[in-house]
Amino acid sequence: MSSASNLVPGDGNGTTDLFLRDLGRGTTVLVNVSMKGTQTTVEPGPFDISGDGHEWTFPLPGGEITLTLPFTARHMAENTFAALTAYEALGLPLQSAQDGANAITLSRWRGEVAPLPGHGIVVNDAYNANPTSMRAALVDLTARASGRRRVAILGEMAELGDAASRYHGEVGALLDELGIEVVVAVGDAARPYLGAVPASGRSWIPDAAAFDDAAELLQPGDAILVKASRAVGLEGLPSSIEKRARAWSES
Repeated sequence: MSSASNLVPGDGNGTTDLFLRDLGRGTTVLVNVSMKGTQTTVEPGPFDISGDGHEWTFPLPGGEITLTLPFTARHMAENTFAALTAYEALGLPLQSAQDGANAITLSRWRGEVAPLPGHGIVVNDAYNANPTSMRAALVDLTARASGRRRVAILGEMAELGDAASRYHGEVGALLDELGIEVVVAVGDAARPYLGAVPASGRSWIPDAAAFDDAAELLQPGDAILVKASRAVGLEGLPSSIEKRARAWSES
């Protein structure tokens, strides 16, 4: 499902609304929405960001700009794209954009990436979780894996109200769609991640303290994501995984 963020609103009299539209599965485009009377025209622009590690290129309406950012996840770079687009649309200069990028700091457990012995990685994204950020993190895991086996250790997305079970089920469907090889669901609310039919590579544990019961599913070289709402308390698991990976390399 697509979604759109309104960056620069028009006045309703023929001016242009500027939107950053998420088309899903890692595709984002900038669109202009021109409104006159009852007629609305949507014109997508050829604005697709590209990145190599920490270097990201943003094709803005006025020209490309390349920045070095303190993260490598595409969904975080898309937030930067939205900010740059709004900044330029307001007529502000972009010459100092890198100075602003240098000042970006992230709180802990928001997409922290650590290498593991055996050429694996673990992504600690356990600060928070909601349906949108969970999708973004899983798509990012697939991009980072580069052929490595993918492992998703996922806990509850809290405070979703009456639709919580449906949202968790949608994440389960996405895990199947992406073909994530190993899924560890943590807590009762996370059971829908496992799908309706038990499958190999799927495991459930009641809480973070029981992680050792599922750790045997991990292998050297895995690309591992750890994500949940803070209340689940998964932020310590990546350190445990790193210790386990060092033991593999020493055995």
